[in-house]
Amino acid sequence: MFTITVLFAVLFVCALPRDASSETTCQTHKRNSASTNAPLQWDIKCDDQGNYLPLQCTVQTPKWCACYDKEEMIARPSKSTKSCECHLDRHAKIKASRSHFFFYTNFLPRNKKNNFKCRSKLV
Repeated sequence: MFTITVLFAVLFVCALPRDASSETTCQTHKRNSASTNAPLQWDIKCDDQGNYLPLQCTVQTPKWCACYDKEEMIARPSKSTKSCECHLDRHAKIKASRSHFFFYTNFLPRNKKNNFKCRSKLV
């Protein structure tokens, strides 16, 4: 009888929902992306602290990749994104300085909507 009680107690504890409030955004994103049936599956990777790793890509080929800082996406998904160094640098500078002078001296305009492209990608 004791064995059955312990077995039910273990099953009950395992069946309890996880405390989502203790998860980081990356951990929640990873958990949700693993359980989706979407045609494009993302292979979300988090570091030991639960923050996003900079380069996040799809499982399928051709790979679509996006760049993240520790908490959010900073560059939209693209088939041509292979590295996030430029995007992370640009994002840090944008956060540090919001002046128009900064934008016009460090980045070339990509289109009329003020989307800017890293110079290293224009080579």
